[in-house]
Amino acid sequence: MQVSAFFGLQSALSGIIANQRALDITSNNVTNAGTEGYSRQEAVYASSTSLRLSGGLQSGNGAWLGSGVSIEQFRRMRDGFLDIQYRAQHTTSSYDTEKAEGLRRAMDELNEPGENGLNSLLDKFWNSFHELANSPSDASVKAAVI
Repeated sequence: MQVSAFFGLQSALSGIIANQRALDITSNNVTNAGTEGYSRQEAVYASSTSLRLSGGLQSGNGAWLGSGVSIEQFRRMRDGFLDIQYRAQHTTSSYDTEKAEGLRRAMDELNEPGENGLNSLLDKFWNSFHELANSPSDASVKAAVI
C-alpha cells in the first residue's frame, strides 16, 4: 500500500485535535471546580485504526503504520462507593424531612400546642374522670363527665 507524504502530518494533526479536546475538558474542570456536586472529567484516548504495510520487512510479514489518536470518550471521575453512600443518605434525609413536614401540618390542624388543641381537650377529659373518682356522688361532676 502506498502511503501519502502527508500521512505523517495527518497523524500529527489528529494528536493536536485530540489534545485540544482534552484541554477543553481541563478548562471545564477548572471552571467548575467550585461548583457543588460537580465531578471532574477526563478524556480517554484511543489509537486510530492502523494501516498494514505489505513488504518492507525481512520476514515478509509487513508492518503496521499508526494513523494517530482520537478521544474515545469522556469519563467522569467519581467514587462509586461515595455515590451509593450519598444516595442512601439523601434518601434518608428526604424521608425525614417529609415526615417532619407531615407532623408539622398535623400539629397545625390539631392546634397543637395551644389551649384549644387536642392535648388540652384530652387533659380536660381525663381531669373530669379524676374529679368523678374523687367525688362519685356529686351530680355536677357526673354532668361534667357526660
